[in-house]
Amino acid sequence: MSLIKARRTSERKSYKREKKRKPTRIPVRSKTKFKFSTPFQSVEIEHSKEE
Repeated sequence: MSLIKARRTSERKSYKREKKRKPTRIPVRSKTKFKFSTPFQSVEIEHSKEE
């Protein structure tokens, strides 16, 4: 359990770092919460589109 939790936190930290690097299109906090609930794949697709 602890290992899975640690992996999750590290993923979330890296995701937060990405958000800091690239400005979010939607500044509303309620919308950013929805972004966190979305799967990681959607984030990867967005990055590939931008590049």
